[in-house]
Amino acid sequence: MKKTFNHIFKHIFNHIFLFFLMLNISHIDITNIALAKTSSVETTSSDSSIPLQISIVPLENTTSYFTQNKKIHILSEYVVTNLDRKPIQINSITLSTTLKNKTLSKEGFNSDKIKSLFSLLGGDYLKDQNPALNVGESGIIFLESIVSYEKQIPDKLHSIFSITQNETNKTITIRPESISISKSKPITISSPVKGKNWVSVNGPSNKSLHRRIISTNNGKITIPEKYAVDWVKIDDKRDNLYKNNGQTNDDFFSYGQEVMAVADGKVVVVKNGIPDNDISNEKVSTEINQNNVSGNYISIKIGKDLYANYSHLREGTLRVKMNDKVHKGQVIGLLGNSGNSTAPHLHFQLSSSSDIFNSKAIAYQINKFIKHEYALDVTKKVKVISSNKITKESVVENEIIDF
Repeated sequence: MKKTFNHIFKHIFNHIFLFFLMLNISHIDITNIALAKTSSVETTSSDSSIPLQISIVPLENTTSYFTQNKKIHILSEYVVTNLDRKPIQINSITLSTTLKNKTLSKEGFNSDKIKSLFSLLGGDYLKDQNPALNVGESGIIFLESIVSYEKQIPDKLHSIFSITQNETNKTITIRPESISISKSKPITISSPVKGKNWVSVNGPSNKSLHRRIISTNNGKITIPEKYAVDWVKIDDKRDNLYKNNGQTNDDFFSYGQEVMAVADGKVVVVKNGIPDNDISNEKVSTEINQNNVSGNYISIKIGKDLYANYSHLREGTLRVKMNDKVHKGQVIGLLGNSGNSTAPHLHFQLSSSSDIFNSKAIAYQINKFIKHEYALDVTKKVKVISSNKITKESVVENEIIDF
């Protein structure tokens, strides 16, 4: 039975990255996070008794942005730790951006909205959860600010948290340290694939799978894949991932597609020899570990602390070797289904290192592409509403793109 378009987002990648969660969460040092910069937190309460002992710390003091539909998207994360002696509940969050102290945007989130943005550390980061913390627990809040472009880039991101101690009903307001917003524009690259009908599965958004993958780097919590995309090709009717019955890799329209260098650079990592996984039983060809999780893999250094990383390539098709100099648009290999993958796709991202999980995710934009605005009809088939030529913009989750 063929899969309709709405299966694209659920069928292929529902458990691709569960390995990462299991691999990394045990290394989080909650104590260091909880106590970091607590002296900079301003608190207010309704009485003069000892305030609630709660720490709220942004994961990054400085963050970047990406652009889409002439709007600026800013992703941020806060770790909340209950150091008090009683359970607490997060009631509301107010998020605002400013430029030279002038407010550009402001948005509020009540407790119900926060459920989809909150997770206990070590919990299921994709599942809605009650924003409550027992004594000693820590949770993470995933937030997104969207600002109309109008040639004004905010320079600060501010947050206000309202938290209640459940047993006493005592409420406290906390203003964590503001986050600086980098003035640097997203890096512009060319596309890593070519042709029509590519879907940006798990692309940048506040709720995508990549957004919620937590790792650690030198004892610090990171979100190393938050700007990554899983590129998947669909048919011309835009309602199917594969031909025939989808029981072999060759059935998938993505499989064997050419993968390109997105910029001039130097090849610094080449990993080959990992067999593609068997689609018929959805089992990986080799036991997954930290060395082969990305499958056949290429990393190209394209700038200072800037690497283009390509995962899950087809075995035996890599066309570059270590230290090769490559040029933008050059074919470097073919798309495959190796490593921790359940169907053919290209996992692509920019990072500060050739090691995805020990690096910082880098926001980027693609120099040119055609974006198909669409809706799903009552039968869940794609209806294209408009097709627009786009220059120098980021691709976000679940868009249909021609290159």
